[in-house]
Formats: sequence, C-alpha cells, structure tokens
Amino acid sequence: MSAINSYIHKIAHLIPVFVFVIILFRVFRLTYLRKKGYRSPLRREILMGIYLMFILAIFSQTVFSDLDSFMQEGWKT
Repeated sequence: MSAINSYIHKIAHLIPVFVFVIILFRVFRLTYLRKKGYRSPLRREILMGIYLMFILAIFSQTVFSDLDSFMQEGWKT
C-alpha cells in the first residue's frame, strides 16, 4: 500500500495535466463521432477515461522520472 501512496505522490503534480489532456481528447472524439452520426455510451466513455489516465501515468513514470531527477540533481559529469 505504501508503494501506491508513493506513486500517487510522485504523479500528483501531473494529475491536472492528465485531466486536461483527457478532457481535450474526449471533446475531439465525441465531436468526431457526432459528425459521423454515432453515439458512445457513458460506460464506454468512463472506461476510456480510466484507460487514458493509466496510459498517461505510465508515460509520466517512464519519461518524466528522468526529467524529475535531472531537475533535482542537475548535470552529472
């Protein structure tokens, strides 16, 4: 359980960015679907939002973990 808390603490500053990206993606997707005449059930939209949050969390740990350590420690020679 402490590992989960540690992980959430590490990505807490990125959560607003995640939410913004997910909302932006959803708006573009729903607009596209409506133009095509399709509808997407609420359950599917919620599950896709959770999936995108998971993908962004993995992305933050693989890409931004090095960036965070660089910001804290600087260049190492």
